[in-house]
Amino acid sequence: MKKNMISSVLALSVVIGTFTTGSSLATAQEAAAQGPKIQYNDQYDTPSYIVENWAPKSKKGLSKKEIAFAYLGENGQKFKLKGDMNKHFKVTEEQADKKTGTYHFRLIEQYKGIPIFGSDSTIALDKNDNVTSFFGEVVPNLDDKEIYTETAISDKDAIKLAKEAIEKKIGKVDKYDGDVTSEQFIYEFEGKFYNTYLIKASTVEPKVGYWHYFVDATNGKIVDNYNAAQEVTTFGYGVFNNKQMFEAQLIDGVYGMYDSTRGKGVVTNDAKNGNKMVTSSSKMFNQDGAAVDAHANAQKVYDYFLKTFERNSVDDNGQQLISAVHVNTDWNNASWNGRQMSYGDGDGVTYHNFAAGLDVAAHEIAHGVTQHTANLVYRNESGALNESMSDIFAAMVDRDDHEWLIGEKIVKDGRRALRSMSNPAEIVDTRTDSGFSPDHWSKRYIGTLDSGGVHINSSINNKAAYLISEGGKHYGVTVKGVGREATEQIYYRALSKYLTASSNFSMMRQAAIQAATDLYGTNSTAVKAVNAAYDAVGVFENGLSQARYSYKDAIRETVYIQTNLDTNKDGIPDRIAADIIRPKETEDGLVVPVIMIASPYYDNLGRGNESQLKKYKNGKPDSFPLYFDNYFVPRGYAVVQVDMIGTNQSDGCPKTGGTEETEGVVAVIDWLNGRTAGTNKSGNEMKASWSTGKVGMYGKSYDGTLANAVAATGVKGLETIVPVGSISSWYDYYRSNGTVYFTNGPNNLANTVGNALRRAQCTPVREELRVGADDATGNYNDFWDSRDYVKNADKVKASVFMIHGLNDLNVKANNYSQWWEQLAQNKVPRKIWLTQTGHTEPFDYRRDEWVKTIHRWFDYWLLGINNGIMDEPMADIEHDPNVWEKHSSWPDINTKKVTLRLGIGENDTAGSLTTNPAEGKPTISFTNNPLLTETQAVTNQLTKRNDRVVFLSPELTEEVRLSGVPEFEIHGKVSGGEANLTAYLVDYGTGTRVDYGNGEGIQTISTVDCIGDSSDADSACYKRVSVRTKTSAYEVVSRGWMDTKNYNSLRVGEILNPDQTYRFNFKGLPHDYLFKPGHKIGIVITSSTRTNTVAKQKAATIEMDLGKSKIDLPTVGGKGDF
Repeated sequence: MKKNMISSVLALSVVIGTFTTGSSLATAQEAAAQGPKIQYNDQYDTPSYIVENWAPKSKKGLSKKEIAFAYLGENGQKFKLKGDMNKHFKVTEEQADKKTGTYHFRLIEQYKGIPIFGSDSTIALDKNDNVTSFFGEVVPNLDDKEIYTETAISDKDAIKLAKEAIEKKIGKVDKYDGDVTSEQFIYEFEGKFYNTYLIKASTVEPKVGYWHYFVDATNGKIVDNYNAAQEVTTFGYGVFNNKQMFEAQLIDGVYGMYDSTRGKGVVTNDAKNGNKMVTSSSKMFNQDGAAVDAHANAQKVYDYFLKTFERNSVDDNGQQLISAVHVNTDWNNASWNGRQMSYGDGDGVTYHNFAAGLDVAAHEIAHGVTQHTANLVYRNESGALNESMSDIFAAMVDRDDHEWLIGEKIVKDGRRALRSMSNPAEIVDTRTDSGFSPDHWSKRYIGTLDSGGVHINSSINNKAAYLISEGGKHYGVTVKGVGREATEQIYYRALSKYLTASSNFSMMRQAAIQAATDLYGTNSTAVKAVNAAYDAVGVFENGLSQARYSYKDAIRETVYIQTNLDTNKDGIPDRIAADIIRPKETEDGLVVPVIMIASPYYDNLGRGNESQLKKYKNGKPDSFPLYFDNYFVPRGYAVVQVDMIGTNQSDGCPKTGGTEETEGVVAVIDWLNGRTAGTNKSGNEMKASWSTGKVGMYGKSYDGTLANAVAATGVKGLETIVPVGSISSWYDYYRSNGTVYFTNGPNNLANTVGNALRRAQCTPVREELRVGADDATGNYNDFWDSRDYVKNADKVKASVFMIHGLNDLNVKANNYSQWWEQLAQNKVPRKIWLTQTGHTEPFDYRRDEWVKTIHRWFDYWLLGINNGIMDEPMADIEHDPNVWEKHSSWPDINTKKVTLRLGIGENDTAGSLTTNPAEGKPTISFTNNPLLTETQAVTNQLTKRNDRVVFLSPELTEEVRLSGVPEFEIHGKVSGGEANLTAYLVDYGTGTRVDYGNGEGIQTISTVDCIGDSSDADSACYKRVSVRTKTSAYEVVSRGWMDTKNYNSLRVGEILNPDQTYRFNFKGLPHDYLFKPGHKIGIVITSSTRTNTVAKQKAATIEMDLGKSKIDLPTVGGKGDF
């Protein structure tokens, strides 16, 4: 249920006409083989439809209703409802479908017996009483909601209050059109649930309306209200002296426009004559052409629904069809107000009389059919479907219109029609970004006008219906049409049997597929036409965009974006080069989102496991590194590969994480959103009119670092980033708490990636980088502060899908953990994968799952396809080689801090790890050894060494999971004024582990597979990679480093007093690791280890105070083992 929902029916719990939810005529075996198809609701993350073949363990003794409720109970976790489903749902109608042998239930969700507005659903059983489908909307976690259900006012009081509010809005109403009704509902408005009376009232004068008022039953306040009268926006009609034949009635010598042969009657009234029936003294009605047209057209539409669908009027129970002509003065409209059709005369300038159009009458009466079937909510996508259904049946009734135009007879100001179903984009609509009616889901209107675009966006579904009927090629997708007869049956069945109040375009597609399957079979031409048509308009199956555009024919070009930067200080603003590949159809109006990869490596180190470089032919990009272009361009994306400032074709000099690099990429996003200018190489202007403005950035290492940096600016248009093994703070890439990993880092990296022809010109810039980095001290300073993105996490507007190697010793894992923590605090939508490999990409170590996941991620965030990816567990973690587990969070939600204390070992053996402080004031000392390696430090753990100390736990009796960031707190004295401290968390015990020290834990093998489409110059085929493993006696799980002089501040180091005890507190690298039973957890403390950091050469001794020192481990279970 959406905020401010508008319903077009009398009441959701009242269904006057017949219905069925439908069931596929495909066999149960076919459905089971296909597996369940599930679409999730955008707001509640509960299923909006499930198509499957389900049966309880035993049907014996169960009624059909009991089977349906057993199915709801089986799916209670998906619906997020607890306990007996009978308290949550009420059956409002059930019916057998004699044509298909199926049985159908319509239900309404309820809270303590009160129906929830808009939360209706349908369940279908096949002839074997297996459940084949669920369609609808379910409000989750009802048991957790506190909604006051007592009433303080009566329904009569509520009607009075609603009438007062209506007349305050439109003026005094002398007579309401029919009864004013009241029904009690739980109604959600702006995130809060209210106990309300829904009051419905129809008016003709002084304003046409079908008024819905929600009156709080506890205090009489108006919670929400709207006018649900469906109108053909700005329609107007004239009379063209066309001869009409229709039934009338002779009463006392007077002929009246009343037809008693159709249902409960067809009647036409004159609003300017007291809303009385139109009459004539003779058989010829020659005084009122509008009344003639309205009356005859209503009869034709009645006959159409009866003959085509055996439907007896709008409610299938013969409801009287009332037409009112001459409504209001020069009214440029026609409407269905829940009870009758109302037609304006038009102003004679813009519109003719509205009653003249057969398609107009069909459109309005079809609203009545929708009201009594799916009850599509008249806002946003469901409202657009409501309008589209009326247009579809209007086109079917008006068979003489071979061009599929709506309202072509009533427009008078030079326009061709109000809407074109065959070519929506020919109709001007200034409310859209393009200025025309949208013919593709990517072009949909997303504003608040027109009740969220109910008329504007109806053209998308209209185009799909046209393609199903007539066929054709649209945005590269070819559809083989099945004709109007099949198309009208498909849409009527979808409307009457599957769609529910809150259905969206995705559900429309699925409902049409199901209807076509029911009518014509699983692999029928009709089903293929439906699939292809919705592909063509960008509404995709199973929550995934489909390959439908030619990769070989795609447009390849380079744009140069002007900036205000001058990194090489030559007085000329730097330009940023971006190579683009996009579907050819974008030249014909298709708009697409962008997957962007900004990189400094396109002409030097290359990208991916195979080190691919950009290639050009005749001045145009010919080959794009990585698979994104091959895979995503055919699926309706553009791929933009940006040369970082100072690299490849971009001007200037690299600044190794400087703000200039970020600003250069932001400039490209600005260009994609029309906020800045771009040119081709010759200086001719280029515009990104083909771009939706939505950008998703991907990148490993430096590329992903640029994505982090750009996200931290909050730039508009960046919807999501996918950083892989990426930096969040450049200080933490080159430093750790004052220790230096290696020297000359920023300047050497700038030299490596910079354009080779400009290296000499950029020498002064690299010198600035060398000086700013301050290798001599290792301190944090303004240079590093300007390269810290973590501090700007509160500016991030994009979602983040983070991937990192837990054993990445290039971009160490604290770069992801500190970024992740701040994103969580700022409630950024996010997802994470953590692998046991090193500096690697998921395309290599988990290719199949990765391609499926990143496809769904980009579809969700860039195309807006609700495929359920954000409803899945947040974290995928590899604990053992190639063994992945899903977790709801990272760190694990059940993680608890275990504080370990250090004890002296006996007979010069390793010390102990316990949860109790050491007694007395024990100390232990070790000396700095500048030649010590990590391997020497952590092996032979039972052997005493002067340059390290070791502490071991007892053998573990149960598995202990580390999930999070270890923290080391060392208390001690330091001789020599300063020293490094190094801490290792080690798993001592033999096991098979990822060999991340060898090729980052992966190796390339000969197997090749192809991901996407290829061209002559750009292959989509890549070699497979396998994970390297080893059997080893230990594993270093976490590492931590600190320069003791920075114990109090990273910005200022202090020479230490050798006689004073200091507290040295620093974090280790994060991990998610399983310590197995029989293993021991070890802590190793040293001074310098030259494996990881620049070792201190000065002699120093560290005397640890074991009583105060401690280690905090974030663990899941296992405290009792210490």
